[in-house]
Amino acid sequence: MAFLLLVPFLRADDLSVFKEIQATYDRAIRGQLTAKTPEDLDTNERHIDTPDWVSIFNDGSPQHWSDLRGGVIATLGQPGDVTIRILKLTVSGDRAVVIARVGAPKDVSGDGDLSRTALIRDTWVKTSVGWRRKMHEKPAPGKLDADLK
Repeated sequence: MAFLLLVPFLRADDLSVFKEIQATYDRAIRGQLTAKTPEDLDTNERHIDTPDWVSIFNDGSPQHWSDLRGGVIATLGQPGDVTIRILKLTVSGDRAVVIARVGAPKDVSGDGDLSRTALIRDTWVKTSVGWRRKMHEKPAPGKLDADLK
């Protein structure tokens, strides 16, 4: 997997951040897949995001959980096979920026078709309860490619 290439180059402190954020992504995906009610989804969202979290798609207007909640509720009972893998992590104090690949596990790992995946950029902040995502960005295809170099 691509993230394994990055890990040896991280400082010990950054490696700890990497592990916590990757574990939070993994937990959030499991939580979404096993959610039975809208309240389960709300609880899951609070475990990954800050209360003022925003999501920006294709450089559009910021959206909050309340804007996206209905679409996520529509996926209840329709589990998808998805994973998120960190490709790049930049830590600066209590702030971290992650570039990650999202998609089916086989595609994300590189054993499938990378064109069926998406690159995202997430900004995380250190809170009293651990690292939480403050902003999620999914720009148009190709816009994050240069950031990986």
